[in-house]
Amino acid sequence: DVRAPRFADDGRFLGFIGSAVDIHDRKLAEQRIRRLTALYGALSRSNEAIARSRVLNTLLQQVCDVVVRETGIATALVALHRESDASLASVAVSGLYAEQCGGYEVKVASQPQGQESPGSLAFRHNVAVVSNDRQSDANIAPIPLSGMRPELRSTAVFPLRRGERPVGVFAVYATQTGFFDDELVRLLGLLAADLSFALESHEGRQQRDAAE
Repeated sequence: DVRAPRFADDGRFLGFIGSAVDIHDRKLAEQRIRRLTALYGALSRSNEAIARSRVLNTLLQQVCDVVVRETGIATALVALHRESDASLASVAVSGLYAEQCGGYEVKVASQPQGQESPGSLAFRHNVAVVSNDRQSDANIAPIPLSGMRPELRSTAVFPLRRGERPVGVFAVYATQTGFFDDELVRLLGLLAADLSFALESHEGRQQRDAAE
């Protein structure tokens, strides 16, 4: 914001002549770069946790903690498929509303358009589901807990797989509309692939232990 005084020919002060530069877009770009850099770091630390941990639920919790602590993502959650009642049930959660999300359960049966959760859609179709405006997205169900709806504006959910078979989801939530851009989704997809590898490794260890 630059201002210079303006005077009339007789010396009277008339005011200021000013100019301003809109730095909103630059600030958004800087914020995005910081976010991506943080997520690269979170990927590295999550991979370290995957390499070290042999206790599955501890590992999943560590990854959720890292993602929330380092990236600006408000909530991170892992839910695994429970075959007994065909539902997804949370096994690790961190961040805003962690206590409420700790009881996350959702049926994976097909629902009419606009009534199905992004977690169920990601699991059933075995694809990532991104909603960058949960307030107005008519294609998925609203966040079930009304107290969380005004806060959690964007959602991205990724299937977790053993081989090609979905066995759960990795879900992240942000308090900003439009939070999950293409590059962020790509990096989160890599993290979901790492978690899928950890699930496969854990299952392999269980089978070896049973055989022994």
